[in-house]
Amino acid sequence: SDTEFDCNERKWKEGDIEVRLRELLSRNIQAVKLKGTSFGDAEEYYQWDALKNKYTDINANLLYVSNWPFYMEVGPSENGILKSDDIIGQEVPVRIIRNSFLNNNLHHFYIFDSSSPGVSKTTLARVMAMMENCNNLKNKIDPCGECSICKSIYSGKSSDIIELDAAKNRSVDDIRKISEAIAHGPLECKTRYVIIDEAHSLTGIAADATLKMTEEPPKNTRFIFCTTKKEKMIDTTISRSIDLSFSRISVKYISDNLKKICLLESISIDEESAHLIARKSKGSIRNSISYLEKVN
Repeated sequence: SDTEFDCNERKWKEGDIEVRLRELLSRNIQAVKLKGTSFGDAEEYYQWDALKNKYTDINANLLYVSNWPFYMEVGPSENGILKSDDIIGQEVPVRIIRNSFLNNNLHHFYIFDSSSPGVSKTTLARVMAMMENCNNLKNKIDPCGECSICKSIYSGKSSDIIELDAAKNRSVDDIRKISEAIAHGPLECKTRYVIIDEAHSLTGIAADATLKMTEEPPKNTRFIFCTTKKEKMIDTTISRSIDLSFSRISVKYISDNLKKICLLESISIDEESAHLIARKSKGSIRNSISYLEKVN
């Protein structure tokens, strides 16, 4: 039967949960069900073989679970690390970020907005962090996927990449912790990234605190606010940012991506099924992967 774990915490201390997972590693488990803030509100299912190879890193003391869900693992570039070119259906924001990076003209504050969730806003933010901090860029822009910086950012372990889900952590104390963390320079990266998802959920004193933080940014710090309801954000905050709009992804792009995933994962899918899932996904890559996993 399926085994369920709560993945709200990225890092668990050694104990019952690690013992259980160690046992699972040695058994023929077909699938595991994960739920928690790291994987979105919906329960998601993952093939256990993929999970144990891509999400867990067990050592003598700690079990780490990456906060990068399965849809970040599909269609990867060499070494499993995503590049900006791997982000499908968002040519305009990707081109703007790539050109700004190549011209050494990245802004300190971006807002990535869309009307739909699951259209690669947070994905591009993480790719930006790897692009700017990678020790061995390829083609002057693509993260190598081999250096310690790429690996730590990709696995969600970098202390210099701060992520906050404002839908669940929206208090002024949460923002104060970020302000205290960025008061000092980055530990291992050249540039620290603060990525706030569902940024429109920040209201009142918390929203004012983020305004102050982005108005007087510390050196070597970049902010990326992701939102699906930009109209709820403070006008002054928006005016201080570079606002990039992410569109719904077309049915064709999603269908082609699903077929690519199925080819990589040795899953059989016909054209009609891929098209049906793509239509059901309503422009969201994340939804399409979730539906694919449920019907597989």
